[in-house]
Amino acid sequence: MDDNNVLKGLKDLINNARKLKIDYGITGQEINRENNNIITFSSNTTMEVDYIEKKGYRETIRSDFSGTYTINEVFENYKEEIKKTDSNSDLEMLSELKFTEDEYNKIFKPGGKLHPLQVDELIPVDSQMNNKSCQVCYPSNAITDLISGYVKSTYAIYKKENYYDITMIMSQIDKESDIPMMQYCNTKIYIVE
Repeated sequence: MDDNNVLKGLKDLINNARKLKIDYGITGQEINRENNNIITFSSNTTMEVDYIEKKGYRETIRSDFSGTYTINEVFENYKEEIKKTDSNSDLEMLSELKFTEDEYNKIFKPGGKLHPLQVDELIPVDSQMNNKSCQVCYPSNAITDLISGYVKSTYAIYKKENYYDITMIMSQIDKESDIPMMQYCNTKIYIVE
């Protein structure tokens, strides 16, 4: 199968972008260790990153049946300022992390907090969905070896007019309880500059 269509366009965008906006949503399951019950949660993250100036902003809102948590992160001048709020307590926590130049630069590279996806680790597969605006992929071992209890996942990458839309569905087994869990992720990557 020809790999130089949708996936190649996404790789080119991510690897050559000056600025990107990324919206990342996940609906998933995790295990409550106190009673081995499955908890369903949703998390939405919005990032705006300037890869030339090495600046970024990230907001994550995570909800489950116990409440909503918000984390705001600002990356600038080799530091990360973090503000956490909890809907249950209305408490606000502020903290700051300082980085060496090398540590800070890694945040903006593949695998780092402000890099949207490890697109170089996606492998195209033959699928009826593959066409000029959609490509189906699966992850390489570089991604799956880091996921505890990984079973299977599939990525569908859609090229839209001014952004890429990536849907990922993954199944895994919780190692301690042997309970199967699912995750559904949707990522939108917008071209800013």
